[in-house]
Amino acid sequence: MSSFQQEERILICVYYGQNGLRLIRRGADIANKLSASLFILVLDPLPEKEYKLDKEVDMSIFKEVANEYGAELMIKRSRMKDIASMIAEEAKENKVTQIMIGQVAESLWTTLLGRSITNSILEKAPFADLH
Repeated sequence: MSSFQQEERILICVYYGQNGLRLIRRGADIANKLSASLFILVLDPLPEKEYKLDKEVDMSIFKEVANEYGAELMIKRSRMKDIASMIAEEAKENKVTQIMIGQVAESLWTTLLGRSITNSILEKAPFADLH
């Protein structure tokens, strides 16, 4: 790698559930092809007791997949309004070059008003590509 090329570092941002597992696997495949470091950020906006069993099952699967791909797994409690900032902070802290997020359900109004999570991440983390 030449001195001006930056090592690729991929951050995959997920919630609980099958969609998160699918995104992790896709991101891991990309990381493998690029020989990139892989980070998985699980954002947990749910109250501690809500869906506790589902969270425990999903987290054990996420941990297993992270180990399988040699990824660093991070879990952060979050509120919906803080998600973009948390993603940008983790990306900056880990010198991430690419951020992957799943499809975000946002109303047309928030998109039109420029307050979408996607726009916020792009604004707060201009150093990384967003997928």
